[in-house]
Amino acid sequence: KDVVPSHIPSKLGNHLIRFFDSATLTRLYDAMKNALKVYEHRDEYTNNHIEDWMYRATNALITALKNHRYNPQKYQKVNNIFGYAHQTCLNIAVKDEFNMSLIH
Repeated sequence: KDVVPSHIPSKLGNHLIRFFDSATLTRLYDAMKNALKVYEHRDEYTNNHIEDWMYRATNALITALKNHRYNPQKYQKVNNIFGYAHQTCLNIAVKDEFNMSLIH
């Protein structure tokens, strides 16, 4: 059985290890971390925000993979899971940032 690499937050890692091996998990995490570099040193975004964005992005990835598997005529294939995770994570963060700016 594969284990979650120690540098990956446990909630995220424990969720994803059911779907991906530890090497793939590390690459997904690195892709998303790279996407969110611009948020790392901003005071208004805590590690909880960043982990939440990653969790939501990986759920979207898993949904997209499952949708294509069970209904390939309707849902497009994800050709690059790392690119998908990177872009989805960034999209979620930007959308949340925009929504927060509307509130304040």
